[in-house]
Amino acid sequence: MSRLTFSSGGIHPPTEKELAPSTSYAPLATPPELVIPLAQHLGAPARASVKKKQALEAGDVVGEPAGFVSTFIHTPLAGKVKAVDRMAMGPSITPVVTVTPDKDAPLWELERDPEPFDPEGVSPQDAVEKIKQAGIVGMGGAAFPTQVKLSPPKDAPIDVVILNGAECEPYLTADDCLMCNHAALVVEGARVILHAIGAGRCHVGIEDNKPRAFEAISRAAEAHPEIDVVQLRTLYPQGSEKQLIEACTQRRVEPGKLPFSVGALVQNVGTAAAIYEAVIHDRPLARRLVTVSGRAVKKPGNVLAPVGANVMDLVEHCGGIEGDVAAVVMGGPMMGRTTTDLQTPVTKGTSGILLLTPDELPLMAEDPCLRCGRCVQACPMDLVPVHLEKLIAHGRMEEAVDAMDCVECGCCAYTCPARRRLVHRFRLAKWEIGRQRRREQAQQKATA
Repeated sequence: MSRLTFSSGGIHPPTEKELAPSTSYAPLATPPELVIPLAQHLGAPARASVKKKQALEAGDVVGEPAGFVSTFIHTPLAGKVKAVDRMAMGPSITPVVTVTPDKDAPLWELERDPEPFDPEGVSPQDAVEKIKQAGIVGMGGAAFPTQVKLSPPKDAPIDVVILNGAECEPYLTADDCLMCNHAALVVEGARVILHAIGAGRCHVGIEDNKPRAFEAISRAAEAHPEIDVVQLRTLYPQGSEKQLIEACTQRRVEPGKLPFSVGALVQNVGTAAAIYEAVIHDRPLARRLVTVSGRAVKKPGNVLAPVGANVMDLVEHCGGIEGDVAAVVMGGPMMGRTTTDLQTPVTKGTSGILLLTPDELPLMAEDPCLRCGRCVQACPMDLVPVHLEKLIAHGRMEEAVDAMDCVECGCCAYTCPARRRLVHRFRLAKWEIGRQRRREQAQQKATA
């Protein structure tokens, strides 16, 4: 069987996936407190819909959408509202609902034998509405509200759905674990998405370093000829949306365009499973599998965790901290975000929690650019990072607009022998270019 991949760039960082086996997972014991952020998605934060001391049942809404690109937030466990407040999460202040769970409140299990999806049982419109009410977002990290993704422009019909099972980030094995242990749930979720979007074909892309997941999903999809399980070459960033579309369909999304421009829709395998639960069982997205790994974790593994549990809850579940911690990363080491707060809560988009030792994350000073071109060879978006960095350094943002196509995968910085902080500078440039564009739009409206 040929292994598919994208055409430009890519790197082979050490996978480190053996630290957290994908063969099994365990549910987190009921934590003493849940701090549930109302901004767990791209777009406007939800508005709190509960009050202090209010009693809650598992799955109750605690936050309602505050705009078109927003979503519902739910409590994963029964309990009582302790506070409706705000807290610092990274560089921003986020509204949160703090819940004191009932003692030993049960967490929903993931289904192992889901009933087959019956397309006659729900209309596409009702399926999308159920997905909206369940607060489903992309679980691969971007956390874009799924009901928006399932409502593309009418002049851009979707004919192919792609499930992202690549999980190309080092250390992370949560998606692999889901596919190995709940393959039928993923496949039935794919069938729901096809029905909701009106597409006739689905590709499930899985890297070839996940043979058990590939076999499990292939068996679960045998009775569904519309679902094709595709083996991908292990190459980072294989799971990036545009790269995955090219690998599975040979369609290239042009710079500045979105996947619907080539008739494609991409969803994470975890999102597919959550979609099935929402449409069939009216179950909200309020818990997820999270990889807890890194050599500073005593017993790395995968944990079924409620949204709102904190980093330390999960780390203690995995045996606690062992050795020195150089960094705590939410997500994967390539595209995740570091935190210094072990009380940071798990959100819908938290795929991993990594505690890395100094050996795993050595601190190295920047050197001047060598103009070796390695960053150009590694970039999967065909950008010229060395040139963009120079433009940005001189404040020539109007000439650095190609930075807007950067997917922030980190390939350029990883390969740079001078250890240039390229992704950091491209993020700042994207923010500045976006700010300038918004200001120009506001001026145009003011003078219209």
